[in-house]
Amino acid sequence: MSLYEDLVAAWVPTKHDWLRHRPLGEALVSKLGKQRMFSYCAYDLLFLHFGTLSEVLDHLSAADSALVGRRHLCSIPATIVSDIAASVVVLSCKIADGVAIGEDSLIYNSNISGGIQIGSQSIVVGINIPENSDRMIDNSVKFMLPDCHCLWEVPLVGCIQENDMWKSTGGQEKCLWNAKLFPILSYFEMLSVGMWLMGLSDGKNQYFLPLWRNSQRVSLEELHRSIDFSKMCIGSCNQQADLAAGIAKACINYGMLGRNLSHLCEAILQKEIAGIEICKDFLDLALCLKLIEQNSKILPKSPAYQVQVDLLRACGEETKACELEHKVWAAVADETASAVGYGFGVRVDFVGGRSDTTPWSLERAAHVLNIAMSLEGSLPIGTIVESTNSSGVLISDDSGNELHIEELTSITLPFDVNDPFRLVKSALLVTGIIHENILVSNGLQIQTWANVAQGSGLGTSSIIADAVVKGHLQIIDGDDSNENVARLVLVLEQLMGTGGGWQDQIGGLYPGIKFTASYPGIPLRLQVFPLVASPQLISELQQRLLVVFTGQVSSTCTSSPRKGSPSVPSTRQPSHKLGEIMLEAWRLHQELDPYRSNEYVDELCAFADPYCSGYKLVGAGGGGFALLLAKDATTAKELRSMLEKNPEFDSVIYNWSVY
Repeated sequence: MSLYEDLVAAWVPTKHDWLRHRPLGEALVSKLGKQRMFSYCAYDLLFLHFGTLSEVLDHLSAADSALVGRRHLCSIPATIVSDIAASVVVLSCKIADGVAIGEDSLIYNSNISGGIQIGSQSIVVGINIPENSDRMIDNSVKFMLPDCHCLWEVPLVGCIQENDMWKSTGGQEKCLWNAKLFPILSYFEMLSVGMWLMGLSDGKNQYFLPLWRNSQRVSLEELHRSIDFSKMCIGSCNQQADLAAGIAKACINYGMLGRNLSHLCEAILQKEIAGIEICKDFLDLALCLKLIEQNSKILPKSPAYQVQVDLLRACGEETKACELEHKVWAAVADETASAVGYGFGVRVDFVGGRSDTTPWSLERAAHVLNIAMSLEGSLPIGTIVESTNSSGVLISDDSGNELHIEELTSITLPFDVNDPFRLVKSALLVTGIIHENILVSNGLQIQTWANVAQGSGLGTSSIIADAVVKGHLQIIDGDDSNENVARLVLVLEQLMGTGGGWQDQIGGLYPGIKFTASYPGIPLRLQVFPLVASPQLISELQQRLLVVFTGQVSSTCTSSPRKGSPSVPSTRQPSHKLGEIMLEAWRLHQELDPYRSNEYVDELCAFADPYCSGYKLVGAGGGGFALLLAKDATTAKELRSMLEKNPEFDSVIYNWSVY
């Protein structure tokens, strides 16, 4: 019988069927199968062998490896700044940029700074390599752990004296167990000597051999007897608590409340008194941020209430938690009603537009800076999706078009380019709602609207798709996260045959100002960075930025190519950094596509130029909306007045606010 496999399998219900066919399997399941696992610190235990390095790693990569959780309570950098294999198991760790870890390795309870390389099929436990590596003996060489090695850092009981280490062994057998191989040096000296012992510092014996020979050294036997297991367990718990606290704080600050905050609080409370204080601080933070009021447009009430309930329970205030829990269930009932509606702002891009479109974004990195806006005090784009007692799907829009689809099997590709409902039909396909049980005995009524001019360049069709897809997923209790909705809308646009990229749906789904990056590959990997602007900055931007409808439809098939050089003056340096960015983006757009501007747009830009530090058309160009960034608030008012009075420009200036 294997102690580290059969015995442990008895505590894991999913392994019972396998265990029953093993020797003593039935007896183990009978005796231990109903026992709850627990941790225990055996202070007098000298050594416990649960398996060799290869046996532990084989267990993690066995046939049931799909059941192994490979990331838990960890802080890991983005894939573009690190090289961590997908098969690596990382538990309770903080890993900095620039770390490389090979396939099938296990990293536990460690803080690893940049420049560290860990090979494949290696185990690293309890390592805390400081960020500052200036004290390395050889600064040109970072620490490397070769393939199939184990690195373990442990705290020791008391202080090991020289006379404890260098007692005569007498007739004791000389073996690896009692060989005094491991030097006690400063942290970075030990890392450097460790690399030398592993044969990774060729030609440096002249330096490292005397250093190793003259240092105090301990054997494996002395090392294991000196481990402070209590301190090691406390250190592991504190590491988990700190990581959980960091994750919880980020969730509360940025409104990412999909995580189970109750489980995070359990990890934080491992710090006992300090953990309770941390949870109290988070409770104060959640109440101070007023999550429900600040995010009412995008954040359902139920998770916002649940955050407060979890934090109250973690702080030991069970009575208040029970009182507030009624609001959680009331909010859930309201959010899961048979009809759902979503309203979104429009997308206005400052720079990076078109880099998000295929095939560019499939082959190169793309970056877009845009903002979600409401116009004239309301959200101009939205949908209502409602389940009905009648069969089929009834679709209507704000232009008076209406269509009833009785046989859902009639929704097939390809769609007619003139079909006004091909967007909604594509949404029915990509969300799979037409295959759900909800349409067996019920129907759907879908209403869409967009209170902006067609061809506005504000990403209207993609944002309508955001609303419809999100509504469908809400009805069927699907994954309506922004990440999944954005992915499905990208597929939807391919089904419609319109192509397109990802910035329109991202611009509408995520509120406020954000910088979004995509990384090449199939599927695309998107990362959205919200830019939290101060109220003063937002106020200044709203006073200086004019959002102007040019009166022309944004369409390359109806625009005439402009003549001459791009309409960006070269004799003046803009005073505002954002203005510089807008002018540079507009210049590049015109160089890439002569249809981006036309004579009317050139005249508008020339007229606005003396008043502005930057300007550009949004979206595909050729017409639609323009952004005019005035030099200051006074100049913005003057420019607005001049445009409204000038009969040569059939333009409309919209009042706007950050959504």
